[in-house]
Amino acid sequence: MNTGDSDYPGIDQEWRASQPMAAAPAQKARINWKLIFLLAAFGLLQAIVVSQEFFKAWPLWVKLILGLVMVPGAFAGWIVQHVTARYFLHGFLAGLFYNLVYVAGWLVIGFLSDFSELREAAAQAPNLRLSTLLLTSIISTPISSLMSGLYCGLFAWVAGKIVKARGGK
Repeated sequence: MNTGDSDYPGIDQEWRASQPMAAAPAQKARINWKLIFLLAAFGLLQAIVVSQEFFKAWPLWVKLILGLVMVPGAFAGWIVQHVTARYFLHGFLAGLFYNLVYVAGWLVIGFLSDFSELREAAAQAPNLRLSTLLLTSIISTPISSLMSGLYCGLFAWVAGKIVKARGGK
């Protein structure tokens, strides 16, 4: 193979120019960890709000709309604005960490406030102990976090498809 030290230097350049260019390997979109952890920090804010007395007076339908539509929708909007690819992965990780931070924050705030709500729940069911309720929360947290991640990932994926269909990123 000729290494470029040819007696006919113009021929090598002409031959190379006539060959089809190989496509450059596509770079994978990087994960925006800053965005994911900012969205997860929103979980701590929500844990603080949920532990306040004024939130407990809200009707259940308002809480459901906030939790099932507004939060994942806001996450999807922020992800689509700040990321160019891998929408589902970003939504999944944001939902996963958001739920982990939310539940951990709720448990810490509950611990600091002496678990008054859990004690009330334990008093209503005499066969349940406080430790059983805490253990249930600890066991169910990873499962609920995975479900939250899948749900937020689905929202982000759909939002990404909508933006691409409209000619966005």
